[in-house]
Amino acid sequence: MEKFDLNKVLEFYKPDQEAVAKVLFPHNNFPQAALRRVLTGPTTIDADQIAALAEFLGVLVGDLYAIDTDWKGAFEHGHLTFKKGEYKAILNYKGSFLSVYKGKGLIETELTATTMTIESFINHINNIIKANNND
Repeated sequence: MEKFDLNKVLEFYKPDQEAVAKVLFPHNNFPQAALRRVLTGPTTIDADQIAALAEFLGVLVGDLYAIDTDWKGAFEHGHLTFKKGEYKAILNYKGSFLSVYKGKGLIETELTATTMTIESFINHINNIIKANNND
């Protein structure tokens, strides 16, 4: 089984660490200190805490173990967001407007008036990225 890497999860999803500490250590008088101990290595979190973190982030538990492998869905600032490595795709306005970013730079925007499966949508995002890399 793959080792759980909380540092990588926090780096990828960028949640408020004070809120994460409270989610992971709700009964601890010093949740931020407890979180620091986990992040620096002397202690770990258990399966219930990982499940609570996944719920807090709005993702599946499996997504927390496989940060670098494929597109991950999340809900950010009221928008459905997909992330993979340095790329991010955001669906705004009830899924009708797509913005694709590489790092902090916008590489594509489009009106998405068609309906498609998640698989087709992921392929569409990948094609946008491929086209941008060929420019």
